[in-house]
Amino acid sequence: MNALEVDVTEQDVLIRPMLTINRAIDLFAGDLSRRGCSDRTRYTYTRILGHLADRLPADLDVSRITSDDCRLFLDGFNRLADGTKCHTYTVLSSFFKWLVMTEQTKRSPMSTIPRPRRRRAEDLDVVTVSGDDVRKLLKAGQTWTERLAVAIPVYLGPRRRAVAQLRLSDYNRAEGKIRFREKGGKTIWKPVPDELANLLEAAISDKAIVEPDDYLVPPEGHLTRAGVRDDRVIWRVVKRVAERAGVETHVHALRAAFAVLYLEQNPGDTYGAQLLLGHVNPQTTQVYLRKLDKNTVMEPVRGLSWDAAPDAPIDEVAAMRDRIADLQSRLATAEADRERLEASSVVGAGGFEPP
Repeated sequence: MNALEVDVTEQDVLIRPMLTINRAIDLFAGDLSRRGCSDRTRYTYTRILGHLADRLPADLDVSRITSDDCRLFLDGFNRLADGTKCHTYTVLSSFFKWLVMTEQTKRSPMSTIPRPRRRRAEDLDVVTVSGDDVRKLLKAGQTWTERLAVAIPVYLGPRRRAVAQLRLSDYNRAEGKIRFREKGGKTIWKPVPDELANLLEAAISDKAIVEPDDYLVPPEGHLTRAGVRDDRVIWRVVKRVAERAGVETHVHALRAAFAVLYLEQNPGDTYGAQLLLGHVNPQTTQVYLRKLDKNTVMEPVRGLSWDAAPDAPIDEVAAMRDRIADLQSRLATAEADRERLEASSVVGAGGFEPP
């Protein structure tokens, strides 16, 4: 083969119709749907990939996307939170892995880009609330919307999206259980604590919740849009109650407060906590337990006091100073001897070395 010939057997050569990135994103979204991913997941993935597509020529084949293209796109997230950077990396990596798996491209441009480092969950400086803070929040609620938006997370620990979707039909009053639709499409029936059940029954008696399709956390006004309620509604309500109570918190901090209280009142029951929180991996639940342990084992430092340590008697202090002065004198003598021996002309010539 001379210098002008082309080796068509090169492994990177693809023989297929052109596939633009926008078309590839549509196909990828369809695959996510077949794999059972939620509408929210598909929307998030296609939104991030759409931003990548906006930075590239519309007629560029996906096999032509380079590592530099991906790296420049990821660099735009450098100032954001570690979790956001890691999630964006995962979205791109999943997309190009799928392209390789379906033989739309030979190699992933993400293979040469290291994954961003993410701090351990227990090392994050997250917002936490104490038991006193939770009691303040429960008292600060003025409407049934506010009371239940706080009470459901602190008594059962669901995520805010699961709270936003709850309807009266999800509350089995006879068995005292609530059905939560959690992350990953999981459905969890949770037993309702008596105090929360009393709140729910009072809200029902007060006609704040009437029909089976009514939200368990009642809306504060007339609903103008059909479909699933935006979970940011719950976030805003909790933040408003927290501001009134003088507490810094958000919905996920209330979920963490539930986990800590459950483990405090049920020592060692990490499996029960895992089921109630909807964690697939028990290590995720351990994050809450480690946080509880850290707080507990460090509490004794509150009693540390220099004033409580008795002062040494004066004669003991004087004796200690004399001993220190004696040691310093001996060290000075030894250092002078060493320097004199090193300067002696007979050192090394008479068969001996300085000690």
